[in-house]
Amino acid sequence: MDDAVRLHDVADRHHGECLDLLSSHRGPLIVPTFTLPTGAHISKGMMLPEATALMKSAHAQLAPIVAAQPTSIPFRDALAETCREWSRALTSNSPEEAQQKLEQACDHLRQIASQKPASVLAAQRLKAAEVELQKLLGSQK
Repeated sequence: MDDAVRLHDVADRHHGECLDLLSSHRGPLIVPTFTLPTGAHISKGMMLPEATALMKSAHAQLAPIVAAQPTSIPFRDALAETCREWSRALTSNSPEEAQQKLEQACDHLRQIASQKPASVLAAQRLKAAEVELQKLLGSQK
């Protein structure tokens, strides 16, 4: 299992070591994007309270890293995906909170798109999140 998944999985025996490394490393870190769906897959197999707790924990760990390294696209991307997954876990039980998390994801994706204006993938991911937000807003009416 790779370190990005260990960061999400608080039950992993190497979670603490991974968190320490990712929290203290000063240089740019490369987080393979394929690890994000793996972390999401872990959360989808859990019941809502466990999935929500996992996303809350991941968010709490990633947010300070993004604040300290605002131009670090891999961490911002991981935080955006965490917000999207958290939103999906909350949609049926707490639509207002789900909307808030999805708006946060869109904000992070906008930041990535502004840092990489030529990236078609960044623009597509932002558009997909915005469509997801519009659907969520439409379902709340």
